[in-house]
Amino acid sequence: MGKFLDTVPFSGIIRIRDMMYSVKDPFRLDQGDVSFDAPDTVKEAMRRAIDENRSHYLQTTGLPRLLELLAEKLRTKNRIPVASPDHIMVTTGGIHGGFITCQALLEPGDEVIIPDPEWPPCAGNIRAAHGVPVPCALHESLGWRYDLDELESKIGSRTRAIYVNSPNNPTGGVLTRADVEAIVALAERRGLWIISDEAFTKYHLTFWLETVAVESFGISWLTKAEVFS
Repeated sequence: MGKFLDTVPFSGIIRIRDMMYSVKDPFRLDQGDVSFDAPDTVKEAMRRAIDENRSHYLQTTGLPRLLELLAEKLRTKNRIPVASPDHIMVTTGGIHGGFITCQALLEPGDEVIIPDPEWPPCAGNIRAAHGVPVPCALHESLGWRYDLDELESKIGSRTRAIYVNSPNNPTGGVLTRADVEAIVALAERRGLWIISDEAFTKYHLTFWLETVAVESFGISWLTKAEVFS
């Protein structure tokens, strides 16, 4: 095994989840899983797909019809001018989306500024791409948001990207429109990418436009907000 993998931390969430399976009827707080089973309509669609032998390899980036629907959703609900479904890729989840983003974007030693605190796979994905996560505090006194001057002070010669997660996991903090505009302007001025994790965007309707506006300027993914609705 590559020695660098020793620098990739083992997620504490996984340890807690494994412990959960040893307890009868636990009240789960370990992961963003739903408390209900798949709807009958979903089960019926899956059975129908099996009966129709839809069990073979598909297009790498996703079913064409699904890509079209996602592009239309981004244009109409998120107001993101997606030019073509070719700009969208369907992944197996948020962690996979983050992993391939880091693999595609980072060279060894590249730095990514990440929120502190942040969900464990964020730093793990960066380290797995031989990158370096650089924590920047989210301040409780600011509603678990960045001090923007402090954020800019974290930028160095090896900084490649700023990782944005709003609403944040685990604090629930939400960036304001002014925050987003300032971060975008900072990234443009310093020639940086923005990696935008928007898994929980739909749960905070008040800041729907504010939290998704950053998509226009970098790489983003939406997972739980779409799957759970």
